[in-house]
Amino acid sequence: MVPCESEVCALWRGLSGTDWLDRAMGHEPLQVEAASTPGSAARCLVKTHLGGFEVAWNERPCEFEVARSLRVRRDLVFGPARPLDVEYTTEVRGGAARRGCG
Repeated sequence: MVPCESEVCALWRGLSGTDWLDRAMGHEPLQVEAASTPGSAARCLVKTHLGGFEVAWNERPCEFEVARSLRVRRDLVFGPARPLDVEYTTEVRGGAARRGCG
């Protein structure tokens, strides 16, 4: 857990904008094409470089609850890991509200 002073809705806009977040972290551009894995929930095949490794993964649909959590499962086709789950969860501190985050 990383405690942040920012308001939850402001954090959510950055975390849920995954393309923006990838660029902000310095990741290389993504090459995206339709997934062709039979029987998989994956909607696209993504290729890029992460941490110096050439990687490709089948990306499943995101699971999210607005301003609370975002989870993405990436089934790597090639690269140093299989699978790769990315999850962000926010928690309101001090009785603040989650209004206007949609």
